[in-house]
Amino acid sequence: MLRRSLAAALVMFVITGFVLAEDITGLIVKVDGDKITVKTRDKDKKSTEKEYKLSKEVKITKAGKTKDDEPTKLSKDELSELAKKGFKIKDKTVEGVMAKITTKDDEVTAITVGGRGGKKKDQ
Repeated sequence: MLRRSLAAALVMFVITGFVLAEDITGLIVKVDGDKITVKTRDKDKKSTEKEYKLSKEVKITKAGKTKDDEPTKLSKDELSELAKKGFKIKDKTVEGVMAKITTKDDEVTAITVGGRGGKKKDQ
């Protein structure tokens, strides 16, 4: 009986940790010191911008081009340059950089820029 209670308590702590952390996928349009501005879309295709504060121990990485590539670490300055540079979609330049942002208590704890995408190569 005691083992079941301890196991249930452990599961509750793990679930609470996942609930507090939130993942957001969006376009980082501005990096200003310890704040970033992220543009996201909801189900109705409405864009909203929200500003997030970066934590002191934020981990910024750039995903590899393939699943097997190791992610590379980026600094805040490199992230800012990527956001200013933007990317192209059908002959149109979009300012910002796509990223997956992990927040906890309204502070950004991790940013993963880019990712695998595009067309698959024939093998």
